[in-house]
Amino acid sequence: MAIKLADAFRLWGRAGARCSICRTQLTPLSIDGVLGEMAHIAARSDNGPRANSSMSITERDAYNNLILLCPTHHTEIDRDVVGYGIERLQQIKREHEYWVDDQIERGLIKPYAQDVEAFRDERLAYWRDTAPRSWCYVAITPLTLTKDAIDPVSVRVRDHLARVTLPSELRLGSSSINQYHIEPSSNGIVVEDFRRINEGVGYRIEVFRTGHAEISICLRRPIEWASDGLRAPSSEHLLSSGRHRLQRPEGLLSYFYLAVATSFQVATLLSAWRDLALPFRDMIYTVAVVTNARLGLHVHLSSEDFIGRPLETQGASFETVINVVDSPDDVHFIALQRLTNAFGLVLPALRDANGRFAMPMPLSAIRS
Repeated sequence: MAIKLADAFRLWGRAGARCSICRTQLTPLSIDGVLGEMAHIAARSDNGPRANSSMSITERDAYNNLILLCPTHHTEIDRDVVGYGIERLQQIKREHEYWVDDQIERGLIKPYAQDVEAFRDERLAYWRDTAPRSWCYVAITPLTLTKDAIDPVSVRVRDHLARVTLPSELRLGSSSINQYHIEPSSNGIVVEDFRRINEGVGYRIEVFRTGHAEISICLRRPIEWASDGLRAPSSEHLLSSGRHRLQRPEGLLSYFYLAVATSFQVATLLSAWRDLALPFRDMIYTVAVVTNARLGLHVHLSSEDFIGRPLETQGASFETVINVVDSPDDVHFIALQRLTNAFGLVLPALRDANGRFAMPMPLSAIRS
C-alpha cells in the first residue's frame, strides 16, 4: 500500500475516526480500542473485491477510493461484493461524512486530532541539526502518537535489536550489534555506534515508546569517497552533462551506497514492526537524505558514469502510508523512485535480471 499521508489524514478526519458503517469509534492503535482500517472501495489489485483495472495504482490508493471501516465491516464488504458495490460504498462514505460534519457542528463529537505531523518534522529537524549534517534517515511512525504504546526495554525488543546484522557494504565496522551498546533512552531504547564519527562513520537505531522507530546512518564518509572523483582532472566528463544546470554539485553520493543503506533500514524496521507485533496496521513511512550541501548522485554503469541533478541544501525526503503486510521490496522501491527523482533521474525497477540493484538513469534514456 502507498497511501499519501495527506489522504490518510483526510480520511481519518472526514470520517471522524469512526467506522463509516457502524460508526464505532476507531483508533490506529489496536491496544487502545477498535483498530481502524483504511479499506479500498475498488480493490488495489486487479483480482481483488470490486476491482477496476482501468484505475491506476495512484487512483486506487487515493482518498476518493478509500473508506474508513472497523475490521468487522472491512471483512463484510469484501465478502459481499454484490451487496457492497462501488456506488453503494461511495454513498455510505458520503452520508457518513455528512453525519460527522453535523455531529461536530452540534458539538456532539470532537474533530479527529492529529499530532504526528509536528513530531515527524521535529525528528527530521533533529537530524538536520546534528553534526555532521549528512544522514540517510528512515522511519516508521504511527498515525497517532500514544504514550507507552509499547515497552521498548522489554527483553523481546532488546533481543530483536541484538540480532540486527549490519551490511558489510556500509563499512560501519562490525557486522553485528554489540549488545552492550543497547541502552534505554529518554525516548525508549537505542543502539548506536559513533566511535568513528570524526571519520564520518556511524549509525543509530532507536525505538520509541510511542511505537515510532527510526534508523539514521551517517553519510559524510560515503560522500567523501564518492566525491574524490570531483577533484580529479578527469572529472569534467562526469559534470559535462549538467552544464545546463544553474548549480553544480558540491559533493557526491554513490547510488549503490544509498540503495544498500535504505534496503537495510527498510528491512530492519519492517522486521521490527512484524516480529515485535507493534500494535499498528498502518504507519507513516519516511525516507530522507539529509544534507547541508548541494549533493549529486553518482551512478556507475558498465558503459559510463554520470551524476544526477544536485539536491537543494536541505536534502530530499519522501513519505507515505504503508501497511504491515506490504513487502520490503515494494516499500523500498517507492522511496528510491522518489529520491532518484529528486536527483533528476528515474528508476524503472528496483533490481535487474540478475537480482542486483538496478541503476537509475536520465529521463531521456527511458523509451517506454
